[in-house]
Amino acid sequence: MTNKTTVELLKNHFDIALETLDGVKKLRELILSLAMQGKLVKQDKKDQPAGELLKEIEGEKRGLLKMGKLKSWNFYRRLNLKRFLLSFL
Repeated sequence: MTNKTTVELLKNHFDIALETLDGVKKLRELILSLAMQGKLVKQDKKDQPAGELLKEIEGEKRGLLKMGKLKSWNFYRRLNLKRFLLSFL
């Protein structure tokens, strides 16, 4: 499916999506699905694959954790739990 076909599909079914009870949810799911498949914008072959980009981000995150410039996710979870509990006082 080309980008032009995708745009036409969205245009043709936009009104229908708004008329049904779960239409907006389905439209959102369709757009997300098309985005994940790379069908919403023209793809650049020079772009790094998403899997490689995620690995690079994970590596950078580990480095920041080791240098102490980023706190672990558990820290933020505990902090939010503490704030939640204090909100009842």
